[in-house]
Amino acid sequence: SVKKTSELMMAFMELYEFSYSVPREYKTGYDFSGFVNGALRIGLRNHSADDTRALTYLCKSYFYSIDRAILYKFLHAVAIYGEHHGLTKESVKSFEENLLPAMINNSHNVGILLRGGNIWAMGKGEFGVGDFTCHCYASKITPLNLNNLLMVAKEVPTTSLARLEQNRKDGLTLSSVFGALRDFIHDQQPLVHETLKAMIEYYDTSNKDKLASLLPLAGGYLGSIDRQNLILDRANYEKEVVETINGQQQPTKAINVLRRLVLNTTAVTGDILSTSDAELNEEMEELQEHLNEENLSTLLDYVNQKLKGMMRRKQVGIEPSLVLNLIWIDQKAMQWIRELTYETQVGVYKKGWLQSILRFQELTNSPTSYNERDFQKFLQKVTGAKSDVHAFRLIGTRILNNINLLARKYKASNRGHMTGALWSGNLTHELIGLSDLKPAATEYGRRHREEQMTPEWMRRTGD
Repeated sequence: SVKKTSELMMAFMELYEFSYSVPREYKTGYDFSGFVNGALRIGLRNHSADDTRALTYLCKSYFYSIDRAILYKFLHAVAIYGEHHGLTKESVKSFEENLLPAMINNSHNVGILLRGGNIWAMGKGEFGVGDFTCHCYASKITPLNLNNLLMVAKEVPTTSLARLEQNRKDGLTLSSVFGALRDFIHDQQPLVHETLKAMIEYYDTSNKDKLASLLPLAGGYLGSIDRQNLILDRANYEKEVVETINGQQQPTKAINVLRRLVLNTTAVTGDILSTSDAELNEEMEELQEHLNEENLSTLLDYVNQKLKGMMRRKQVGIEPSLVLNLIWIDQKAMQWIRELTYETQVGVYKKGWLQSILRFQELTNSPTSYNERDFQKFLQKVTGAKSDVHAFRLIGTRILNNINLLARKYKASNRGHMTGALWSGNLTHELIGLSDLKPAATEYGRRHREEQMTPEWMRRTGD
């Protein structure tokens, strides 16, 4: 509209007025002009005077008070993130209060942003590791937004600076064999890990079904027939390439580089990341050393209280390391449930540790705001169930309903490719699966299990 265009021109004039006010000696080199270009570009691409004004405000506020090398990196990150995902008053405030101090303090949470380089997605609505890092600081803490962050963390090929660098080297190594696979990896496209994993599966089993279904989803990177043929030629996997490890070059087969890439693009590595919360760090270390009912409950209760507090305060911004640790906690809870036997499964619906797991699930995998009263009513139904099977069905029904609603939201925002990660290889999958009674470890348990699986009408005598 004419009004919107006029407002944008006013924002540009304010930007240039600030630029003219800065002494010439402070404007040498690319950095200042890069800031100006970023502020202009975000306004034009988002058709938003507010976005240009936000960049101008941030630069004016800190231009003379902090290291300008860090300030320019901060402004560049905000500008690129804003182009891809937009800015809000809340996100700009969080960037100012949380992201900028983290960069000034050289926090490991923002090492990727301080390093810079090709860490960003290619377009609007897409996520590279740079986008993910900023999105953590931009997101209001709600169950839906936490779930979104968890999905994004699983989608980006890696959030580790060292692994990112090795992945780039490995992508370059494989370019002579698989062509555009290099760009697919370097540009941090969705489904990188899934595609690489499918390539390994194809090589190991000769079954190309999974890989053939994924390649067209890679669009211009791997979708053409010629490029698919390179990936589907198993002879290429045996070709010798020269890899670079710790600065040293050495010959190896392409398949070996692919196997390393699969490991280095896995979202959950098993490592605990340090957070600013010392007590949380200690609780995670304790669970890492001893996975048991007490340690799991203690950690989950602490994390649940922490997340509920964030939501109650309507907090905007969360440390990327905490988001990644939530995935780690999810995996530990998944492992605990997966390793139950029938004997230990019986009666768990009344136990506190399962209630802690269910609350964690509700806080991180729901499409709506967290409501403690509503959740307590749900727990009362579960603990008051007449049998294990009935309780597990109540749990499964609630979780499936939440997951279906989340999937609809992702599909509506053209991110349908993420929906499989909602219930695959995670705690959600194991909770839904509780309705399938676990195998028994003893003969008594086996008989009891058979009795539980027998319909009630068949158990009655004299009918």
